[in-house]
Amino acid sequence: MSPEAITNLIKQVPLSDDANEFIGALDNVLDDILGKVSEAFVTKNPWDTIEKQLQMCYYNAWGEIRSADTFARQIEKIGFDYPELKLNVARQLHDEMRHFKMYRDCALQMGGKDVFQTPQAKPLFDMFEHYDSIQDALEEIICCQFISERGALIFFKEALKFDVHPTFRATVERILPDELFHVAIGRMAARQFAKQGRAAQERILELVARELEFPFQSIAAGREGEIPFIGF
Repeated sequence: MSPEAITNLIKQVPLSDDANEFIGALDNVLDDILGKVSEAFVTKNPWDTIEKQLQMCYYNAWGEIRSADTFARQIEKIGFDYPELKLNVARQLHDEMRHFKMYRDCALQMGGKDVFQTPQAKPLFDMFEHYDSIQDALEEIICCQFISERGALIFFKEALKFDVHPTFRATVERILPDELFHVAIGRMAARQFAKQGRAAQERILELVARELEFPFQSIAAGREGEIPFIGF
C-alpha cells in the first residue's frame, strides 16, 4: 500500500456530529491499512523457523517491559480528569509486565536465551520515548493504544497463520485478548476527544497521518525487513 493510498483513505474518513460514528469509520480504515501492511511483511518474512520465533520473543519482551514505563507516565498525565481511563491504563500496565514474563518464559522453554542476555529492542524503545514526549494525555493514548497497539494486534493475528512452535503459539494466543483490551483503551480516549467537535476530529486524523509511521517501523524492525514509508 503506497503512502498516497494511505493518505487518501485517511482523508475519506467523514467528520460527524456523532463521535461514535466518526471513530467507527476510523476503526475500519486503520484496520484496513495496518492489515495490509502486516500481511505484506508476514508473507515476505514468515515466522517459519524457531530462530525467528525466538527473535520475536526477545523483541516483544523488551517492548513489554519498556512500555510499562510509558503507561506509568500516562497514569500521571491523566491526573483526575478521566478516572475510568486511568483505571484501564493501570490495568494495562499490569498486563505489560505479565506479557514480559510470558515472552521471557516462552523463549527459555523453546531453548532460547534469557531476554536480558539479548540486545534491547531499540526501535521499540525509541517509539515509547516518542509517546512519552506527547504532553496531552488523550493525544498520547490515541497515538499509542489506538494506533500503535492495533498494529501489534493485527500483526500477531497474521503471523499465527503459519505453523509455529506450540509454546510460542500458546503464548501469543494468551496475549491477544489483552491486546484487544489495550486497543479499546485507545478507542475510549479517541471517543472522548472526538466528542469535543469536528476540530478535534480533524486533529485525530492529523495524528493518524503522523503516527502510522511508528507501527510500520515496529513491524518492519521486528521482522528484520525493510522499513516502509519512512517520513510519511
